[in-house]
Amino acid sequence: MIKIGGFMKLLRFRVQSFRSIGDTNWVDIDDITAFIGTNESGKSNILMALWKLNPARDGEIVLVDDTPRKNYSKNYNNSEQPIFIEAEFEIHEPIINKLIDLTQAKVDEISKVQVSKRLDGKLSVNFPDFPKTITIPEQEITQLFQNYIDKLNSIKNLTKSELALREIIISSILKIEDNLKQSPSHLHIDDIQEIIESLKNIDTKNSPKNPKVIPLHSGLIENLTIMYQKIARPSPNLNDNACNLILDNMPKFIYYANYGNLDSAIYLPHVITNMERTDLSGNEAAKTRTLRVLFDYLKLKPQEILELGQDIGNRQNPPSENQIHLTGEQKRKRQILLQSASTELTEQFFNWWKQGNYKFDFSADGDHFRIWVSDEIRSEKIELEGRSAGLQWFLSFFLVFLVEQSGTHQNTILLLDEPGVSLHPIAQKDLFRFFETLSKKNQIIYTAHSPFMVDPDHLDRVRAVYFDESGKDKGLTKVSADLRTKEKQKSEQRSVYPIHAALELTVSSVLLVGCESVIVEGITDQYYLSAIKNHLIGKGVIAPEKEIIFLPSGSFKGIQSLIPIISGINENLPYIILDSDNPGKKMETQLKSNLYTGLDEKIIMIADICKIDGTEIEDLIPISIMKKPLSRYLRSISNIEEDIEDAIIENLPIVDQVESFAQNHNIELPVGWKVDIAKQVKEKLAKNPKSIKIESPYIEWWEDLFKRIIS
Repeated sequence: MIKIGGFMKLLRFRVQSFRSIGDTNWVDIDDITAFIGTNESGKSNILMALWKLNPARDGEIVLVDDTPRKNYSKNYNNSEQPIFIEAEFEIHEPIINKLIDLTQAKVDEISKVQVSKRLDGKLSVNFPDFPKTITIPEQEITQLFQNYIDKLNSIKNLTKSELALREIIISSILKIEDNLKQSPSHLHIDDIQEIIESLKNIDTKNSPKNPKVIPLHSGLIENLTIMYQKIARPSPNLNDNACNLILDNMPKFIYYANYGNLDSAIYLPHVITNMERTDLSGNEAAKTRTLRVLFDYLKLKPQEILELGQDIGNRQNPPSENQIHLTGEQKRKRQILLQSASTELTEQFFNWWKQGNYKFDFSADGDHFRIWVSDEIRSEKIELEGRSAGLQWFLSFFLVFLVEQSGTHQNTILLLDEPGVSLHPIAQKDLFRFFETLSKKNQIIYTAHSPFMVDPDHLDRVRAVYFDESGKDKGLTKVSADLRTKEKQKSEQRSVYPIHAALELTVSSVLLVGCESVIVEGITDQYYLSAIKNHLIGKGVIAPEKEIIFLPSGSFKGIQSLIPIISGINENLPYIILDSDNPGKKMETQLKSNLYTGLDEKIIMIADICKIDGTEIEDLIPISIMKKPLSRYLRSISNIEEDIEDAIIENLPIVDQVESFAQNHNIELPVGWKVDIAKQVKEKLAKNPKSIKIESPYIEWWEDLFKRIIS
């Protein structure tokens, strides 16, 4: 095993033929990713497939459970089972440096790796950016030939035999060049090898002493050999050491569905015994794990707490005065330890749990360790079991992750199945802040079906999970980043519902504390405008007194449903930002003829900002920032060689240009392609806003737009 201090970040994954899942297709992953869907939609199966790729513990493949039932008889006797999980990781130093040593590959060829696993447990490694077939441009060869012909022709005072040899060599080169004109523009390894062999076949044995032509001939062959070696590099996939390096340093997946809520009265001898056992399972194992981390966190040892509370002597042998004093000192020491630990937990817990200012009190009575809880409203101490299930859950959750993330959870990805399900809805929202902290060290993927577990500020992290209702995949689990409800199957609409409910709940709650809500057409608009807002605030260009939130409506009907929610609280009609394409203009006309009559300033068209007709939200983003995400995206869905970066024209609507480019190159743009681009741009602007300079006229457009809203 080659374990080094490297880092591999999960970028995306794909699950196929696993339990209820037919094919999720590739699913992009962030530092925090939420899979939202109804019960029985297959959310847990997605987590389980990831977990079984590289489980921190347990996670064995059970063919009868993990194979889709309709495939079981087909797979039962197969010597090689199908792949059920593929995951793509971004590799950071120093693993890349080690891979370069092992494979001599370039950094950009091995910065990503894909690991797949079959249902029989076999793992395989693939480097997707390493060229499957390396070629050399024909122009590079002809330029090399021309340079050598020039050098050959520049040699003076040659003997007759060398003059003849020079002519033979030049003739051979010209013949090769003529053949190249009939070949493809890029040469493969066999083409280079054939050229080298033809040059080697030139007879140079009868050359004079101290020849002048032969060294140049040998130099040409040497340069072609270097080119040959360049494209003859074996793929890192075939290097066992490189593959083992990846597998040894791949993150472990930790799957949690049971957090083992603590009891209020803990029998210490039982705890000590269970902490030494290795055969526990289910709820007992989960509870023992939580107790272990509780004592680790408090820097207490159950054995020590037990021993410090034991009396010296008994009724048959009454203790001496010294023993009585020693027993008292031991119990006093135990009480001080417990009080100190209580204070420590109370202070730390307050930083995470905002549903009340809780005070914890540990006490020990003989063989029992007890946890008492009070708060500023109910000052009397109550056993932990007497408090809400939500508080019990969050305390266990808090302890497990805060303690284990520094040990067990290093270089791991956390898979949380329905976290916080017993929490009050408002308390569920506090989990987001907890997740943000945890995600600085570990990526988090969680499932939920509650709208309160959707972070409306980060809808780009949400994936909808549903089951297909028709076609060959009927009844199988699907995953989508498209959060729109229009033109969807009923099961998909039900899965997307919590996301839209979360937005409406956000509107209802955040406006109570004075936020400025702006209605936009879709998720894409929210991504771009949130990124622009954060950039302007970070640069000190704007300082809004109210938090500005952007609420996707999806349609004119969606706008109509959002307006009463917003205006019913603050008695003002919200601002609306619309694209200046035909659907946007139609919505503008409908709104101004009804609710927004005489309130033209409240409806902001993108063309009002850009002063270019037909512009959409994408046209607010500098071309310099849009080009690379567009280029990467189009290459990922097609095999085109032409780069869209060279085709984009300034001051023309960019969406029209992309669609025209795609049509001209026979590229079918998937539904929701604009959302994928918006997500990449948002991430780019958010990574290091201070280092990104927004050129004119875009920065002026941004200021104009937000000053209209703030005013």
